Amino acid sequence: KSPTAAVTTLQKLIAAHPQEAAPLLLLARAQELAGDAAAAQQAYRKALERNPDQPAAKNNLAYLIADKGGDLEEALRLATEASRKFPQSPNFADTVGYVYLKMKRTDAALQ
Repeated sequence: KSPTAAVTTLQKLIAAHPQEAAPLLLLARAQELAGDAAAAQQAYRKALERNPDQPAAKNNLAYLIADKGGDLEEALRLATEASRKFPQSPNFADTVGYVYLKMKRTDAALQ
């Protein structure tokens, strides 16, 4: 299915399971793939309202915030929290580094 078709299907799933964070994570990713970063950010935020300790939501939201020129301090906080939860995850470490690069803190990004 295309990302747009997936978005429609996931919105129905979210309506049927309003307390679950997992469908929101899938929706956010589908929205990213469809090129709708603003909607993806909103879905990641809703997922974090439902599950504040969700590292993938924190990481992906941090990346989008940094990539789209948002609040870099918020992005760094989210990325760092995700990375601390899973310190062996190269994806999470990459996001921390990316945020540092956006902050023009190259030395910190290299670490």
